[in-house]
Amino acid sequence: MMVMWVKSRMHSRGWRLQWLPRVPLLGVVALMLAMLLHVPDLHAQSTTGTIANSVINALTTKKDSDPEPQPPSDVIEQLEGYMHLGMVRNLDADPTGRMLLTSSEDKTARLWDTQQGRLLQIFRPPVDPKGIDGKLYAGAISPHGKVVAIGGWTGWKWDEKVSVYLMQVHDGSMLKRLTNLPSQVNDLAFSPDGRYLAVALSGSNGFRVYRVSDGALVGGERNFEQSTNRLVYAPDGRLAVSSYDGFIRLYNTRLQRIRKVKPIGNARPFGISFSPDGELLAVGYRDRLKVLVLSADDLSIHYQPDLSSLRELGSMHLVDWSKDGTYLYAAGTVSIGGRYVIRKWDKGGTPSGGVVAALDLPVGHDTVMDIAALAKGGIAYVSADPSVGVLDSRGFPRFYHNRPHADYRGIGSRFQLSRDGSLVRYALDAGGERLGIFSFPELGILARSQVETYGPMQSRKGLSAQLSGSGQLTIQGRHAVKLEKDEKVVSYGLDARRPAVAVGGNSFIALANASGAYYWKRWLGVAAHAVNLTQDGRFVVAACDDGVLRWFGVRAGQPVVSLFPHRNGQSWIVWSPKGLYAASEGASGLLGWQVNRQKRQAARFTAANKKPSYNRPEHFRRLLK
Repeated sequence: MMVMWVKSRMHSRGWRLQWLPRVPLLGVVALMLAMLLHVPDLHAQSTTGTIANSVINALTTKKDSDPEPQPPSDVIEQLEGYMHLGMVRNLDADPTGRMLLTSSEDKTARLWDTQQGRLLQIFRPPVDPKGIDGKLYAGAISPHGKVVAIGGWTGWKWDEKVSVYLMQVHDGSMLKRLTNLPSQVNDLAFSPDGRYLAVALSGSNGFRVYRVSDGALVGGERNFEQSTNRLVYAPDGRLAVSSYDGFIRLYNTRLQRIRKVKPIGNARPFGISFSPDGELLAVGYRDRLKVLVLSADDLSIHYQPDLSSLRELGSMHLVDWSKDGTYLYAAGTVSIGGRYVIRKWDKGGTPSGGVVAALDLPVGHDTVMDIAALAKGGIAYVSADPSVGVLDSRGFPRFYHNRPHADYRGIGSRFQLSRDGSLVRYALDAGGERLGIFSFPELGILARSQVETYGPMQSRKGLSAQLSGSGQLTIQGRHAVKLEKDEKVVSYGLDARRPAVAVGGNSFIALANASGAYYWKRWLGVAAHAVNLTQDGRFVVAACDDGVLRWFGVRAGQPVVSLFPHRNGQSWIVWSPKGLYAASEGASGLLGWQVNRQKRQAARFTAANKKPSYNRPEHFRRLLK
């Protein structure tokens, strides 16, 4: 009877009964007591609702001590060079051939116009500012071109599981997540009708297939022997999957495995591609110079395109067919005369008793990471430089975007500092063919300077260090610098006065003593290709893989200032840890700040040119003096 009375009172005050089942028994008792003790005042606003709601809220609100894990909320300095700043790992083209999606280790995916190379959209997933979470290894465009899927090492930091993000093309926002994946995402593919998304996983985790409309898991296969590399849909909806376990697997439209074949024993298949009619399946191998064309019916070897002219120059592990089936393309680690190439076979490379025409198309200066044939002819590619490009149907460049940042690999002694570190000399290209000079007092790039500068000291009396080919640094011939798993040393420099060594790692910078112990160590997330110490003993400076020159205080390794000189040799921007900046004319958009929101939302990015009050040139002119 009392319950019915409470129900009546609740309805009379417009409360919703659906709250009651969520309230524990003690909460119901407290709520009823609050109502029984209340004497309404017809001339004053009732407080019963306030009391009841307080009880309900206290009992139904999740405890602050146990919130749902979310991405870090740090403000993250982010370079924006209108091009990728890290290795581009994956490429996909929409069915019309109008758009390209590129996914990169710089933690962004980008959508490009295929005709002029115009940047259409940037997709920014939640990231870990102090780790690898957010690096993208896979991406796919839906058949209707309105949604993209991106994934890689994404979401593990806060969920301890990996997620795939579905993002909207028109504004870059996140539509939904596909969650609870056990390992890194290596590849993504939409079904021809756009209803399903296939996800290739690293390790022995096989692949999964999700229904796009509601994110439901509808199929897949687990427990592969090694990583799943690529997956591709045939026009009729069959699915082919390659794995480093050597097998090519074929599934019907109900996701039932109908074939499992190892075309070559003890080999590692990587790229796969159905011919446009769905009758053939091309396969490229990662560990040898081999491309096979299989029957898409029983996966038997149909023929082997000729690669004899390339001898053992590398692998052609990426494959794709032209959309009319006339040409077969392959690419990978093969370079000719210093240029990496895409091989293009006429007639799909089919042996016909005569010589099949083959053309090698030069495309870049680093490993080709992915290729995609376009609907109206031509081929798109991405490389590790990073670079993004498109060749037309005749093999001529339609557009080519290269890295916007300087390449400090092999910079060595050309990385020089003035005594106080206020002037720096650096190389713009690997090997040091083009050099740059930046002066903080003059706040700009100089054509020449008479200021004396010093390169990294590699040896001196009383202090020595040796760097092995495996990335181990030994000090004084006997003290090895301690490294964590997957860490390597790539550069070092000796202090001119003290028994200290600046250590540049593949993801960190540190200062060590003569016994190899660290005074301090800071995570960078990128390689420090060169390190140098100022002669006055105040700063350690690193030339990093993302093109940034970074100054750190010697005492505690605190960041002092960063400089990004654009590869064009003219544009630049400098900034402090507090967000102050100065830039050459038109270059203030090269830097911004990214902030994660909820894990179900894309990150927010604000360019420096949107914060003109932070532009403080005079601060930097006197900063290092």
